[in-house]
Amino acid sequence: MSEFAGKHLSPEEEAKINPKPGYNYKLKLPGLLSLLIALLLFALELFCLNWLALRLTSLGLGILAGLQVTALVLAIYLSQKINRTSYTIFWIMIILFFPALGLILYFCWGNENRFGRQRQLFAESQERLKAWRKSQEASLEDLEGRSLDTPSRIQLRYLINKGFPVYGDSKLTYAATGEAQFAQMLEDLAQAKDFIFLEYFIISDGYIWEQTVDLLLKKADQGLEIRLLYDDFGTTARADSATMVKLKDHGVKLINFNPVARYVSGLYRNYRNHQKAAIIDGKIAWLGGTNLADEYANIHKRFGYWKDTAIRIEGPACDAITTDFLLMWEHDRIYPLDKDYSRFLPDWPDPWQAPADAGLVVPFWDGPLGREDDPASDLIISLISTAEKRLYISTPYLVPETELMNRLIQAAQSGVEVFILMPGIPDKKLVYRVSQSNFAPLLEAGCRIFLYQPGFLHAKTFLADHNRALIGSINLDYRSLYLNFENAVYIYQDPVLQDIEADMEAIIGQSQEINKSSWDQRPWRHKCLEFVLKPFSPLF
Repeated sequence: MSEFAGKHLSPEEEAKINPKPGYNYKLKLPGLLSLLIALLLFALELFCLNWLALRLTSLGLGILAGLQVTALVLAIYLSQKINRTSYTIFWIMIILFFPALGLILYFCWGNENRFGRQRQLFAESQERLKAWRKSQEASLEDLEGRSLDTPSRIQLRYLINKGFPVYGDSKLTYAATGEAQFAQMLEDLAQAKDFIFLEYFIISDGYIWEQTVDLLLKKADQGLEIRLLYDDFGTTARADSATMVKLKDHGVKLINFNPVARYVSGLYRNYRNHQKAAIIDGKIAWLGGTNLADEYANIHKRFGYWKDTAIRIEGPACDAITTDFLLMWEHDRIYPLDKDYSRFLPDWPDPWQAPADAGLVVPFWDGPLGREDDPASDLIISLISTAEKRLYISTPYLVPETELMNRLIQAAQSGVEVFILMPGIPDKKLVYRVSQSNFAPLLEAGCRIFLYQPGFLHAKTFLADHNRALIGSINLDYRSLYLNFENAVYIYQDPVLQDIEADMEAIIGQSQEINKSSWDQRPWRHKCLEFVLKPFSPLF
């Protein structure tokens, strides 16, 4: 077992991370104004598009007939797409029911083959960083001589072919709570000697952020290079802007990813950076579900007990996480591009002293720019489809694409034990209702669904057949799989999988299982709401 894989810390250990201070967690007015401006821009854009649609339909029967024919042709074209079925059906409904407005909305918001300039810049950064990443040939060599089962060999080769290196020489440690993660991560930050890279969707004022800021200021004053990349939507109303100014004054480099009030396009505003990573000297990296906010360590109580997890990676696999961070860092071209990345990639001893029983590790990212397919979705589908005995899925939301849903049903019907672990107390009630609209067919197929009774289960973990897992920032919903930038790590045959499985079983032990017969007896108003919300799943 890892040194901090347990469910709870001792009172002495918890005291280090949970002093129960009285912080002001209220949303910040400047950030709220920024979000309000973005909302007003969205409303204005929608009003203008609706006005344009009405004008077009008033120009005569000929124009209206042309719009209807165009809508029908576009609907037929979209129906040929073999992936993202729910997304496709949603747009076909809008286009056919409201031809003029539907066409305009699709070409403004639904057409993802846009943003050529952003895609080009992203591709240039990928190509530049490729020279600093482990080659496909070297990754394939790491697979040679290892005893791999067929599913793992397929999944590892898939990731290699997508440009994600495989490492067999890194040490993994599992943190089963946010408290455990932050206790160790703050120590890691305090030991930094060369640089610190932080990337989070949410940064919120409180004890965790205060301790992090103190360490960053101290390290910046010592001459370390500090880079902080945070998402504007997740952070702008929760972190005091004065703190960001102070960090910048001390030499910390900051990037506010994709400001919500910057772009006119509603689609591009939708692209959020949901990735979570802390990189220390390129030698230690943290990935998982937590953000830099007190609720993740249960200092600020929200939705009962907040259960989250993270993975600590030490060794050469950090190279991939570092280059993934640099790829996102160059997205907006705020700072001059680095000409030499070698100072961020340690010169590892050959061989590095990895644990003798170290498994294979593949850090990877996913996002709406820079690739034509969806590696996160594809890998999750592969994990589900190739599971032979048991599959654990821990997710705060359950709004899967049609294909993914079908694979879960097929797995259960094939005799695989499918355990789906979800919150007992939700953070977003409407999304929770959409998630519940998927319970009935899963239960009917034989999937077992457990609701975590202590509170909100935010962990995003997939574990198949005891020997391969995926852990990171990826939720089982459309936004996470197709709109957000996400990151995770694929793990094969590593001792840390025992800790992950033990934690999954511990969650089940604290959960209430949903019974099919009792679920069918839920109130009719709930069934009706789920029925109405189901077609709009791609919006959640």
